[in-house]
Amino acid sequence: MTARSSLYLTLSGTLGFFVGCGGAGSDDSDCQPGTYLCECLSGICQVGLVCTGTVCVNPTGGDDTTGPGDGDGDGDTGPTGPGDGDGDTGPGDGDGDTGPTGDGDGDTGPTGDGDGDGDLDDDADGIPNNQDNCPSDYNPNQLDFDNKGGGNVCDVLEFTTVTGTLQTTWVTNAVFIDCEEPVSWVVTGGSVSVQLDDDAAVASFEINTLEIADFSAVCDDFVTAEFVFDDPSVNADGPAFPVDVNHSFVAHNNGTISGSSDAPHPMLLLSDGQINIINQRPTMANWMLQGQLWTFNANITGGGSSGTLSWNAPNVETTYPEVIVIQTVDFEVYFKGLSGTLNLAP
Repeated sequence: MTARSSLYLTLSGTLGFFVGCGGAGSDDSDCQPGTYLCECLSGICQVGLVCTGTVCVNPTGGDDTTGPGDGDGDGDTGPTGPGDGDGDTGPGDGDGDTGPTGDGDGDTGPTGDGDGDGDLDDDADGIPNNQDNCPSDYNPNQLDFDNKGGGNVCDVLEFTTVTGTLQTTWVTNAVFIDCEEPVSWVVTGGSVSVQLDDDAAVASFEINTLEIADFSAVCDDFVTAEFVFDDPSVNADGPAFPVDVNHSFVAHNNGTISGSSDAPHPMLLLSDGQINIINQRPTMANWMLQGQLWTFNANITGGGSSGTLSWNAPNVETTYPEVIVIQTVDFEVYFKGLSGTLNLAP
């Protein structure tokens, strides 16, 4: 046997044999099929490899032509690309992990984007983007109250069917009028949002709007006066999600939220209307009354499929006193108290 490699082993009865290299008499190449980095002393390499200097290499930069994957298995550190196999130097599937098969994405997960960079974790919560139910928001617990696929921190519960009746009192003070008249707010629609956290500790509420049927308050004192509200609505005022309700893992796992809000909810009552005083021309009114929906009890069930908000505060100010002037007469007006229940549904 003629030695054609600088590496050989001496065996009894032979001159030696060479690892990874063959003779030109077998396939006219310097390397046996399935080998790489073999010296090409004669300048001839196996099919798929080229002789560079004195070594047979893959012309595309890889060194494995037998793997079942992308075939490079090269463990390179160059720019990413589809299934470039960086991080894997074995002759396997060239996907960058140590398993027998893979998807060519350079990580050990079952799926990926195939770019060889491993799965990204944009929000640094320890959950790869392709497994994270809120990939842009930190939520390592991955809690999902409504079980719809989005985590609590990025999936707000929306109740857009809001109905019920709230009782309040219209208060008017003037030189010739001093009265308190009960009023019903018949809520015909609206929107309530609930944001839960990833620790099952807090449920934050925002009453976005309450649509109310037309109503009026008649004060019959020394002089009779009617205060009319057309297309009234209660709108959110102040920061987003202004009140919280304590939550727990037990309640979260049961799909419930139950408790009292920790503060009044700021509000703004808007309405067109008029003020009618006997023997006087009606005065048009553009009501804009600031105030607060007093602390309420929340009860959400079915993972957000239904719920209620209830008030029992008959003597607190619902709107702050405002002074309006009618023909040089000052009227102080406001709503007092709030009682009743609103029913919520998505």
